[in-house]
Amino acid sequence: MSATTKVNGTPTLSSFGPQITLAAYPYPTYTLPSEPASPIAIRGRAEPVSSFSVPLAQAPSIDDIYRAMSVGSSELRTAVTLLKTALQWTDSALASLESAELIHADDAMQHVRALLPELFCCRRLGDGFGTVVNAAQSALENKHGEPLTENQIRSIRGALKSILDEPLIGFDAANKQVDRLESAGLSVDPSVMAAITAIG
Repeated sequence: MSATTKVNGTPTLSSFGPQITLAAYPYPTYTLPSEPASPIAIRGRAEPVSSFSVPLAQAPSIDDIYRAMSVGSSELRTAVTLLKTALQWTDSALASLESAELIHADDAMQHVRALLPELFCCRRLGDGFGTVVNAAQSALENKHGEPLTENQIRSIRGALKSILDEPLIGFDAANKQVDRLESAGLSVDPSVMAAITAIG
C-alpha cells in the first residue's frame, strides 16, 4: 500500500491501494489524402482507388468503314458490291485453271468482263478508280475471246482488289496497277484507241 496522502486532513484514494494506470483506448486515426477525391474510406482505413483499364473497341472492318463512307454515295455502295462479285469470279477462274477446267475459267472471266462497264459508271469516285477499271476492261476486250493465262488473271484480280481496298486510290498508285497489267502481257489501251494507233 502506498503512503497515505492527506488533503486538508482527509486521506485520498491513492492511499488505499496500488496505483492503476488506464491505457489509452486505441481509437483509429484517419489521414486526409494528399490528393482530393482519390481514396475511399473502407472500415476505418483510407484505401486508394485501384486503377482499371477499359478494353479498346474492336477495330472496324473495311465493310464498316465503307458503310460509314457510303452514306449518300450510291456509287461507292455499287462499286463495293460489283468489286466483291468480280473478285469471286476471278477466284473461281483461278480454281478452274488449277483443276484444268479451261472452259469454266474462261466463262468466269467473261462474267468479270460483263461487270466492268457498270463498274466504270462509278468512276466519279476518282480518276484513279476510273483508270484502273478502264485498264482492266480494255485488257479483257483486247483479248478478243482468247483465254487468259493464270498470271493475267492474277494481275486483273490484283488491280480490282486494289480499288476495293482503296476506292479513292491516287493516280500514281492507279498507274502502277496499269503497269502490272501491261507486264502480264495485257493491252490496256481502249479498243478504239488501239484501232487509231494501228491506222496511224
